[in-house]
Amino acid sequence: MVCASAEAVALCRELADRNRGAYLPRLAMVLNNHASGLHQADRTAEAIPVSLEAVDVRRELVARNCEAHLPDLAMSLTNHSVYLAWSGESAQALPMVTEAIDIRRDTPAVAAAVPGCVRRRSSAAIMPRSTTAISSGYSG
Repeated sequence: MVCASAEAVALCRELADRNRGAYLPRLAMVLNNHASGLHQADRTAEAIPVSLEAVDVRRELVARNCEAHLPDLAMSLTNHSVYLAWSGESAQALPMVTEAIDIRRDTPAVAAAVPGCVRRRSSAAIMPRSTTAISSGYSG
């Protein structure tokens, strides 16, 4: 599974290099999935840079279209914070999960942080169970 997802990442990177606008969302998804597969295979240390790249790609997508991509950024931030926490890096995980919570709660600070981003309140502000463990200092 991990080998196949690594190959998918390589292919999506190549496609995004050719046509960034068309393939960047796919690259973000594939990076997120690959990091998850690495984590599930007990290769969390390898998942961390991959999930951070997914966060970076999601941030680029949010800069292009905030309303469409902000929920996915929250998901990637949450996943990245979980991998950090599992690796004993709770101090690094906390700002990531806090940002994800702010996005899910739709705080005014989120819209202010992204130029041109105007968010509508959403009923989908659901906080994953893992964020509670991270914010309370649980390290796995």
